[in-house]
Amino acid sequence: KNGRRPNLQLLVKKDMPDWVWQECADTLSSSCGQPAFYNYELYTERLRLLMPDIPDEDMRRIAFGGCTETMFEGLSNVGSDDAGINTALVLSDYMRRELASHDSYEDFYLGYVDELRRVIAEVEDLVNKYRKTRALYRPALVRTLLVDDCIDTRTEFNQGGARYVYSVINIAGVINVIDSLSVIRELIYEKKLYSPTEFISLMDARDPDFLHEAKKCASYGNDNDRADLIGERLISDITAAFDQRECFPRGKFYPVANQFTTYADAGRNIPATPDGRGASEPLCDSLGAIHNNDRKGATALLNSVAKLGVYKIIGTPTTNIRISKKQLAPTLPSLVKTFFEAGGMQLQASCLSREEILDAMAHPEKYGSLVVRIGGFSEYFPRLSPDLQQTVLERTEH
Repeated sequence: KNGRRPNLQLLVKKDMPDWVWQECADTLSSSCGQPAFYNYELYTERLRLLMPDIPDEDMRRIAFGGCTETMFEGLSNVGSDDAGINTALVLSDYMRRELASHDSYEDFYLGYVDELRRVIAEVEDLVNKYRKTRALYRPALVRTLLVDDCIDTRTEFNQGGARYVYSVINIAGVINVIDSLSVIRELIYEKKLYSPTEFISLMDARDPDFLHEAKKCASYGNDNDRADLIGERLISDITAAFDQRECFPRGKFYPVANQFTTYADAGRNIPATPDGRGASEPLCDSLGAIHNNDRKGATALLNSVAKLGVYKIIGTPTTNIRISKKQLAPTLPSLVKTFFEAGGMQLQASCLSREEILDAMAHPEKYGSLVVRIGGFSEYFPRLSPDLQQTVLERTEH
C-alpha cells in the first residue's frame, strides 16, 4: 500500500494493433496513469546516430530507468539526472542584470545563450568531478557483477566497465523561458511599450495592465510559430551546449526534460518572470505548456511540442497531458500517432476530471489509489504537495 506506483512504459510502433490501443484507453480511464507512450522508431533512429555501432540485439534492450531516463537494460551506466540546470533561474538573473544593456532582442538572446553555455559547462565540470570521486571511492560491486562487460573487461562499474556509459542532466523551466522570451521580444523590442527598467518593475509589481499585455503575446502550446520557433532555437542551442565536455570515464552528456516532483521547488527562489508567473510560483512541468496557456486543443499543444525538436533531448523529453475520460478511447490512437509522426518522443496522460481533483484535494482519505502523471513518472495524488496538486488542477483538460 505504501509503495510507489511503477512507471510503466509502452514502446509504440507504427503497426501497433488496435486491441493494444483499446487496452491502453481502458487502463488510463481507470485513473492509474499507466502506461506512458514512447516513440520506439524515433528513439532507435536517434540512438543509432549517437551510437553508430550499437547492434540490433542491444537496441532491443532500450528501457527508461530512474524516472524515465533513456538506458539499455543490463548494459549501461547512465547518470540518472546527475544534475539539473534551471534555465528559468538563469534567465531571471541574466535579465535583471543585463536587459538594459541590449539594444535588440537578438543581442539579448545571444547573451542569454552565452550565459547558459557557461552554466552548462560549470555543471558538467562538477558532474565529472563527482563521477571521478565515485569511481575512486564508491565501487558498485553488485552492479559490476550484473551489468554486461564489467567482468569481461575486468573494469568496475563506476570506472567504465559497462558497455554504454553516459550522463543525463535535467533542464528545468524551458517553457517558462520560451514564453518569457516571447514577451520580452514583443513588449520591449517590437512594440516598445516599456523600457527595460519599467518592464522589470511592473512585472515584479504584478501590474494588471502589464500582465494583460504579456498575456496577449504569443505563447507556447498553441501551434503558433511566433512562440514555437523561439523554443526550437532555444532547444537547439541548449543541446549544442551539452557537447562542451566529455563525460567521465567516457561517453557524452545528454539533456533530459523531466522534472519529477521538483518543478514547484525549482520556482521557489525565482522572482516573477515575464511569462506571467509570480514570484516563487512553480515552473512548468517538463515540456507541457504553462497551465491554461494551451487554449487551442490537444493537437495544437502537441504540435508545439514536436516543433521544439524534442528528438535532440534524447535523455527523454517528458510531456504531460490531461484528457477527459469521454474523449480518451476515440482520440488516443490518432492523438499519439499524429504526435509521434510529427516528431514527438514521449507522451503521458492523466485521465481525471476537475471535479475528481477538487474532491481529492478536499477528501484525500477517499482517494488513496488515485494516480496522476507528474514530471516524468506516476504518483499517488494525495502524496503530492498542495502546490503540485494545484498545478495538476490547473492543467487544461482536453
